[in-house]
Amino acid sequence: MNDTSRPPNNVPVNAPAAARQEKAKLKAPDLDRLPPFSEAAEQGVLGCILLSPVECLDTAQATGLTEDWFYDVRHKLIFHRITRLAACAVAVDIITLQQALRDAKELEQCGGLSYLAGLPDVVPSAANLGYYLDVVREKWTARKAVATMTEAISALYEAEGASLSIGQVFREIEALADGATERQAVCVRELMPQVIDNLEEGYHQGSAQIKGLTTGLGYLDKLLLGIGGKHGNLLVLAARPGVGKSAMGMQIAMHVAMEHKWFTPRKSADGTIPMNKETGKPAEWDEHRGVPVGVFSMEMSAEELGGRLIFQRSGVDAQRFKTGFAAKDDFDRLTKAARELVNAKIHIDDDDSLTIDDLAARARVMVRQQGIKLFIIDYIQCIQVVAKRFRQDRVQEMAEISNGLRRLGKQLGVPLIVLAQMNRDFAKEKGARKPRLEDLRDSGAIEQDAHVVLFLYEEELNQAKQDEFEAEVARTRPIPKLGEKKHDWTMPKRIQCLVAKNRHGMNNKAASLIFHGSSTLFEDLYDWRKRYGIIPTAKGETKQAQMEIDDPL
Repeated sequence: MNDTSRPPNNVPVNAPAAARQEKAKLKAPDLDRLPPFSEAAEQGVLGCILLSPVECLDTAQATGLTEDWFYDVRHKLIFHRITRLAACAVAVDIITLQQALRDAKELEQCGGLSYLAGLPDVVPSAANLGYYLDVVREKWTARKAVATMTEAISALYEAEGASLSIGQVFREIEALADGATERQAVCVRELMPQVIDNLEEGYHQGSAQIKGLTTGLGYLDKLLLGIGGKHGNLLVLAARPGVGKSAMGMQIAMHVAMEHKWFTPRKSADGTIPMNKETGKPAEWDEHRGVPVGVFSMEMSAEELGGRLIFQRSGVDAQRFKTGFAAKDDFDRLTKAARELVNAKIHIDDDDSLTIDDLAARARVMVRQQGIKLFIIDYIQCIQVVAKRFRQDRVQEMAEISNGLRRLGKQLGVPLIVLAQMNRDFAKEKGARKPRLEDLRDSGAIEQDAHVVLFLYEEELNQAKQDEFEAEVARTRPIPKLGEKKHDWTMPKRIQCLVAKNRHGMNNKAASLIFHGSSTLFEDLYDWRKRYGIIPTAKGETKQAQMEIDDPL
């Protein structure tokens, strides 16, 4: 006979659905357990407050205590009435509290007067409040974590769960971790010593005080005074299609990964650091070049970006090369550039279907594993949001993405350069005005969240200036030798990089650049003219500001 009382622990795959479901129920985790909480700790917090209402209530609220921290409904109601009494400047004690609960018809729900009167007796002293608060906070955080994981599991089982990103779960867990950390206000008096040290570090009279990373474009660096630093600033670089924002993003990435200078104290043979007796700082420094850079490209593939980098590094005319008219030394220059780029710490992710949560999750991994010091994101309008039951409009989506990028940079302590599209209104008024912040496409949230906003646009030249510029360009071209065919070359463009917003420097100033479309390379117009002798080099211009010390950021 079949034993029908025995549980189906060995149900075959082809068994009826009911049997398989029964087995799954037996193996499923027990989800009916009570969430984490400590009744004794909750009673302890309320008991301390009733013993010493003024001091303990202020201390508890300073740590962030709210009624949500309590699991027991009785304790939620009691703490709510205590805070209401305090807000109305009414003395908090057993009498006033029980009267407030009775007026709200909540006294019996809270256990009655006998339960209230017993709360102060459960604690030996109000001095133990800190311990009770720590326990209550830990249990509250654990309950939120359980709820988050349960919601994620439920969503994955539902029809819409296929679009749930792992990055969203990471974001919610990270928010829990941030909320669990006790943060306190800092007095200005305590800040001043560190502020003074930061101002004195690396100061050089007569030089721009550049902190953090640089773009490699001289005048633009003077306007920005460095990208980011240790606080993860958000820099938005916007332009209309075809102006060169992707090219500039990759050029900055290449400069930071290969040319950025940073220093560490030089150690002696015994491992100690010799100090300068006068300054109290290390006597000698070791110079390093380049820091790791992460690139998220949702528009171009990694192979395309690699090709762009090699032509930018070599300066070879890509159009001339691709049409079969490369000069004799072009191959040597390309080979040299390739050898140099092999050592560049540029990490490219070309997934074109990233959501903001996926991007944030991958960025955290890259910072942890590769030590990334700068992210280039190309471009913000390509980033997606997690599909929701009720679809948001594009403005809301962009606000969510922009805010997510701002928080990501702050959490990681890494600056983000985010490329963005400009709307068509500026293209319709081309030449009539400079770009404005409202020219950013799709959202005003981008201009609010960004620390720096740059606009790239082609400079409009009158005929006289255009003729003068073409004559300057002709002076930079080699004269063909006798019998050698003159190759066609692409005329570079005059591009303006307008600093429309800058929280740490000058605003509404523009850097004049020259864009070599043939090699997708930007160059400071002033430096380009000096390099070819079009204008003389001014005295003292070779002096360089010292970059970061001890840390590349």
